Amino acid sequence: MKKAVLGLALVLSFGSAAMAQSKGDIRFTGEVLKAACTVAPVSDVRLGSVSTKTLSEAGKTSRWEKSSIEFYDCDTTTGEDDGDALSAVDLSILPGTAHSGSSELWNNIAGTPAANVGLELRIANENVKPEGANLTDLPITKAGTLSVPIQARMKATEKAGEGDFEATVSFEATYK
Repeated sequence: MKKAVLGLALVLSFGSAAMAQSKGDIRFTGEVLKAACTVAPVSDVRLGSVSTKTLSEAGKTSRWEKSSIEFYDCDTTTGEDDGDALSAVDLSILPGTAHSGSSELWNNIAGTPAANVGLELRIANENVKPEGANLTDLPITKAGTLSVPIQARMKATEKAGEGDFEATVSFEATYK
């Protein structure tokens, strides 16, 4: 009887050591609003690892990378205030910081930024500069959806230096 108990205690001891390898937390965030549409989370637009050779002089660019802003479950039967059916979204791209080498490019805000590299941005097939933009009358489908295309790439203002790249662009949507 003692052998069985000791054997079981030994197995349980090894089992708990193997199970306690690591742990972590996953944070989920969001908000619930009285809004005419739901906006899907916009994933990061990965611009990739670009060679300094690709960005070797002013005007040279990386390739365009794509994403989208997705609106769904839009209320196409009644408007928020006036009772009219929703048919479009006005998208305001909020002003940001321009790159020091070009007012046409969004600034690289990475902690260890690649030198002489800014962000060239298109939203809904329009060039969007750091001064901001208003993209109006983007049509909502009868199914209550809207997909707004995003294209972005790195652009050199001079010969690029090594480093990281990060830019943030904020927007607000108004439903019509």
